[in-house]
Amino acid sequence: LFLMGTAVIAVIIFALFLGEVAIYRPAEREAEGRAGEEIRRTFENYVRGTSLVLLDVCLIGLAYLAAYLVIFEGKIPPFDRERLLESLPVVVIAKTVFLHVFRVYQGMWRYFGVRDLLAVLWASAAGSVASVMAVVVLFRFSGYSRAVFVLDAMTLFLLVAGSRLLFRALLETSRFPASGRKVLVVGAGDRGELCLRALRTRNGGGFLPVGILDPDPALRRRRILGIPVLGGLDLLEKVAAEHRPEEVILSGPLPPGELESLRRRCGKLGLPLLLAPLSTDFVRI
Repeated sequence: LFLMGTAVIAVIIFALFLGEVAIYRPAEREAEGRAGEEIRRTFENYVRGTSLVLLDVCLIGLAYLAAYLVIFEGKIPPFDRERLLESLPVVVIAKTVFLHVFRVYQGMWRYFGVRDLLAVLWASAAGSVASVMAVVVLFRFSGYSRAVFVLDAMTLFLLVAGSRLLFRALLETSRFPASGRKVLVVGAGDRGELCLRALRTRNGGGFLPVGILDPDPALRRRRILGIPVLGGLDLLEKVAAEHRPEEVILSGPLPPGELESLRRRCGKLGLPLLLAPLSTDFVRI
C-alpha cells in the first residue's frame, strides 16, 4: 500500500507538471485549436482542482500509514491494524477539511513560498488536533498510540509541503533554449531576476541570456537563475565581442544621462537596446 500510494502521488505530480508545459502551434492553425482550448480550460477548472484534492487525500493516507509503519517497525499487529483502518476515514476527512480552512488550495504551486509553507504547517497541526479529538469522541482513543498522531502530523507536513516544493523545483530547473536569441541583460538584483523570468517564459522563439552587467562589484561572478554577472557597464564592448549578443535588454529604467550614454555605445556596436516589460518601479501613466 505504501509503495502504491507513493506511485500514485508521483504520477499525479508529474501530470500536474505536464499541465504547466507550454505547447505552441503554428499561427495558421490557431482557429483549429478552439476545441482544444475549451478542453484545456475544462481541465484547469474541474479536473485539475479535483486532482489536487485527490493528491492530498493520498498524502494524508500515506502519512498516516507511514506513521504506523515507523512506530511498529514495519510490522503492524492485527489489533493496531484494526485501529488504523477504523480511524483512517476520520483522519482523512478532518485533515482535508482543515487544508481547505487554511486556504492551502487557493495558492498556486508555481509560486509556492513561505506564506504557503506556513499555511500547510498550521493546516497539518490543526488537522492532527482535530483528528485526535474526533477519534476520542468516536472511539474513546482506546488502544491508539499518541506517538502515531505526532509522527503523522510531522510526516503530513513534509509530504504536502514537499510535493509543492518538488513541483516548483521541476519548473525552476527549466533552462533557456540553447538555440535562442542571444541577449545581454543590464541590471541585476530583483529587476534582473524579473527580467530573466520574463525572458524564460516569453512566447516565441526563445531567448538565451549570455550574461548580466551591473555596476555593483559585490554581485560580480554571482549567478541569477544560472546566468552569471560578468561585471559593470564598462565591460560592454568586451562582453559584446566575446559573447556576440544580438540585443541588449535593460531590466529597469536608468537615469537619462546613463541611458543616453548606453544607447550611443549600443548603437556603435549595432545592438538594439530594449527595456524589459517587468521592473520593480511603478510609473504614473
